[in-house]
Amino acid sequence: EAREVPIADKFHIRLEELAAERLPRLDITASAYGRIDTGQVNQLPYYDRFARPLRPNLVALVFVSNDYQNNSAVLQTLTRRYGHLDRYGHPEKFPYAAAYKREDGGIELRPPHPDIEVSGAPVAMGLFATYFNGPVLSRVLSVSYFANWARAKWTVLFAREDTLDRPDIIGARAREMSRLPCCRNVLDGWDPAHIRVIRRMFKKEGALPPVFQDAVDYTGFALDEFKARADRDGAALVILSSYTTGSRGDPLFDRMNAMARERGLPVIDQYAYIKRQGHKIEDAHFQHDFHWNADGHLWAAEALMEWIERNQDVCDDE
Repeated sequence: EAREVPIADKFHIRLEELAAERLPRLDITASAYGRIDTGQVNQLPYYDRFARPLRPNLVALVFVSNDYQNNSAVLQTLTRRYGHLDRYGHPEKFPYAAAYKREDGGIELRPPHPDIEVSGAPVAMGLFATYFNGPVLSRVLSVSYFANWARAKWTVLFAREDTLDRPDIIGARAREMSRLPCCRNVLDGWDPAHIRVIRRMFKKEGALPPVFQDAVDYTGFALDEFKARADRDGAALVILSSYTTGSRGDPLFDRMNAMARERGLPVIDQYAYIKRQGHKIEDAHFQHDFHWNADGHLWAAEALMEWIERNQDVCDDE
């Protein structure tokens, strides 16, 4: 989605510029699709509706630290930022395409529920974030006590449903959800009181509680679905792993990397690329926002360009 930077600084635009400079004979063009709080499962319709008609040679899935969580309708409901169970976030009345386990253990993809729409609150907060995120926000917050106070008040007034760092609210919501037939086991194996940010559960080594393992399974399902589409359409499929997932040795990265390896998918490691170039990871994002800043977008484009240069036949129509 990349609301935080001008269009000229976005990853796919920088990739086109690099390609024109380094591989002009390939005449590479790029398009990008995304939305906040979506994972690969939710993004499958983006490929079907927008990307496939372009007949792409290469499909790059950008993988970030919260994608496991986003790929689970249950976890997204549990950590929903706005609304109520009867509006946005009911695990079986989800506003995006979502994956669900059947009684036989298989996984199926369901379309967005026809009776549910994404509420307007994220739009309002999105406009706020678009205007104040990034360098403007960093500069203001670094010098103004009033700005910090106003931001906190805004959060209390307009985002009081945010549960990303509220174990008490997450726990209460989990208990509420456990009364739903689909979520009776949502609290098995973990205690919300002991975790501040849900996505950090995926940094845990070894076996995960069932609801979190389901999210990993849904992520693998999404990779299968994207691979099937790419194979059908004659496109190469790669994963661009954002710095937020860490690198080798970080369970966040290792889980994704293992799934990619099982499916024969290359993984482009932005974290490792940034370190290899002698840059600092903290320079890839804004001071008060962990989305890519202009440098983060550039370094993502450079990392993917490096892979394309080694695999030029992927983008060669001759």
